[in-house]
Amino acid sequence: MAGIVSITCILAFIYRPIVSDSDREQQNVNRKQGKKFWDISILKHKVFLLCTMSGAVFYLSHYIPPMHMEASRLYIYSGLASLLVRPLIGRLNDVSWINMLYIYSVAAAIEGVVTILLPLATTNVHFILYFVVYGLCDGTLGCGLTIVVLNSLPDTLKPLGFSTYNSWHILRQHVVRFLEVL
Repeated sequence: MAGIVSITCILAFIYRPIVSDSDREQQNVNRKQGKKFWDISILKHKVFLLCTMSGAVFYLSHYIPPMHMEASRLYIYSGLASLLVRPLIGRLNDVSWINMLYIYSVAAAIEGVVTILLPLATTNVHFILYFVVYGLCDGTLGCGLTIVVLNSLPDTLKPLGFSTYNSWHILRQHVVRFLEVL
């Protein structure tokens, strides 16, 4: 999976969207002014920076609770819940008055609360409920964060934003793997 995401990062860095003639003229003006390959104006978009950095930090601890669970049969509930919620989140993104940033924030808060309450689980039903809620939040976060990042940028910066977002998450994965070895 990391290899596929790495390839998308590289391809997104070199991707150039189809632009209209007026946009092409603006790009030529920018080139004449000496603007570089990596457009630093992406750092002016606060929602993009907030979501990219918070997502990288959030996912540092996202997978810790399920890794400590003994019964692997419980993972089926998380996987099914995550699988079923992703198309719903995609459809919610099509609704113009719904802001995916709020849905992402609510899902992160719910996942945090159920993870804090996990030590109180004593029966198998409690663990199943945890994994269902965890899977719903995981699917919402996985699908919703990418949508928020892409929607926070203008069309000309979306490829660069997508590759930057994926690069931060690949870096995060390597940090987690390094910390696991320690």
